[in-house]
Amino acid sequence: KAAPSNKVMVNRYLRTGATSGLPLAEVIAVCDRTIRQTTHISTPTAIKMAGQFVHRVRRQGGETLATALRSAGWAYLVAARYSDARTAYLKARAVRGLDDISRARIDRTLIDVAMYAGDLKEATHRAALATKTFKALNAKDDLAKTWVNHANVLHRQDRHQEAYSLYHRAGEYFASTKNDSATALCWYNEANTLTQLCEFEKAQELFSRSREIFIKHDQSLWAMGSLYGLAWLHMLE
Repeated sequence: KAAPSNKVMVNRYLRTGATSGLPLAEVIAVCDRTIRQTTHISTPTAIKMAGQFVHRVRRQGGETLATALRSAGWAYLVAARYSDARTAYLKARAVRGLDDISRARIDRTLIDVAMYAGDLKEATHRAALATKTFKALNAKDDLAKTWVNHANVLHRQDRHQEAYSLYHRAGEYFASTKNDSATALCWYNEANTLTQLCEFEKAQELFSRSREIFIKHDQSLWAMGSLYGLAWLHMLE
């Protein structure tokens, strides 16, 4: 008998709790992934699925409930419902038994939630919490990602030199781990800050280098972002 498709399996689990003979942990992971993918198609559908997900696992607690709440938080964030996103992520963070690194990863996401909601003080606070934990746990990849989130907040505050320093540090780390896409994104962000600092030649180089990598990895949206950055830079010149 053929295994059910992910979509069928997820809908069956959300509706009835049936796991289609698969381990619960695997079903939970597929539900989370499917809801996140659905946000690219229909945020109302993703939000509805996430609500069903939370309802289905509400008595299980631990990482399972936290995963469902984070799915809901992500769906709300993509839909620009920042207050609902914050509530969902804070509920996930408060789940009993959640480990330190999971809480810190929620704090990192809350940086973006608060930033988009316009609460830069809260965003800075979450950045400090996440940074402290990731340093203590020597979680280098998570720490570098947090630098990028924090730099985004600094950039919005027109603290471009500070933002550049964090983007650059993150970019050097991702380059050392051969993560081309993350490195290119850091270069793109560096270029934006350098444009604000009127360092046009260096910004042009980074926009061009990031665009080459985005094209290489078929990341057309980011490639267009780099091209737009170059156009904006030339206009300023």
